[in-house]
Amino acid sequence: MTALIGPALLSLVGVVALVFAQEFGLWSFGSPGAGLMPAAAAALLLMASLADLRVSANQRRWPVLAWRPASYMGGLALLVPLTPLIGLLPALAVFIFGILYFVERMAALRAVIIAGAAIAGSWLLFERLLSVPLPKSMLW
Repeated sequence: MTALIGPALLSLVGVVALVFAQEFGLWSFGSPGAGLMPAAAAALLLMASLADLRVSANQRRWPVLAWRPASYMGGLALLVPLTPLIGLLPALAVFIFGILYFVERMAALRAVIIAGAAIAGSWLLFERLLSVPLPKSMLW
């Protein structure tokens, strides 16, 4: 039964992220809206966690709390309220760096380079190539 807690919480995070993405708008005036990228990520998270929920339901053993998946879940949960505050790309940069440096124990410089490359790639793909406006900060 406790094996269902992690996938159930991740499913809940996916649903909440989908709701927040709807507020940004998925489609507007014939082009992708600012909520399309977060909605796609939330849908992937929801599908993966529901698939894991199905697998976990068939297990009969008592799992040990896995701190890495719990850390990922905590980071994803913080990503949702952080996005409107500082914008999607800076929030993703904080999330990626935090996971790589604190959870995966990667060197700080390497984590910064990987996070920067991921953010640059996301910006190039969504903002420039696909012309999808990403959620901006409400502070600036």
